[in-house]
Amino acid sequence: MTRSADGASAEGPLPTALAPARKPGWLKVKAPGGPNYVHLKAMMRELGLHTVCE
Repeated sequence: MTRSADGASAEGPLPTALAPARKPGWLKVKAPGGPNYVHLKAMMRELGLHTVCE
């Protein structure tokens, strides 16, 4: 069996991978919010600071 530059074989394209499994419930995280978050975000902007998440 020979492969061309694009990865296709003489028999046809390579088989596709299986569909990804669903993520577990504990992996899902709620988006931040609330008055404390809003205050902290405003303070960070006012001081010209950035977090690793931005």
